[in-house]
Amino acid sequence: IRMPVSTDSEPELTATDITAGLSRDQPILVVEDEDSAREGLISFLEALGYWVVSAATAEEAIGLATMHGCRILITDYVLPGLNGEGLLTLLREQRPDLPVIVMSGFTASSSIDRLTRELEIEFLPKPFSTDQLRAALERAAKSGDDDPDSGRGDQGRSQ
Repeated sequence: IRMPVSTDSEPELTATDITAGLSRDQPILVVEDEDSAREGLISFLEALGYWVVSAATAEEAIGLATMHGCRILITDYVLPGLNGEGLLTLLREQRPDLPVIVMSGFTASSSIDRLTRELEIEFLPKPFSTDQLRAALERAAKSGDDDPDSGRGDQGRSQ
């Protein structure tokens, strides 16, 4: 997955714009089975100042979420074993208001349409630009701010 430089004329969001709504004590959890795509996402997010933890499988991600908590989940839809929908369903059992961004190359999927409608997720069709990712992060951060008890602090963190 390549994240090309966007030529959109929209104003560029700064790291401060995006991170203003994010808790600093919980990471963004990135779940992507393709190594190069996962590393690219991690590098981009860390350059914006985020704390990022990552996994190649949903099962690994569940362990990381249990250990560290997570402020936003960014996951591929198609994963080996449990898919992205199964992962977000499990994590939202513990944290119903968890902001989620689902990425997929399958944009004409009825499953994706249902997820965006019923589960209130952000969807990023692959390939996507860094500007699209930034905008999705901003929307996800704002959606997590609707509830004052949205998992900030040490909730979800192992002691």
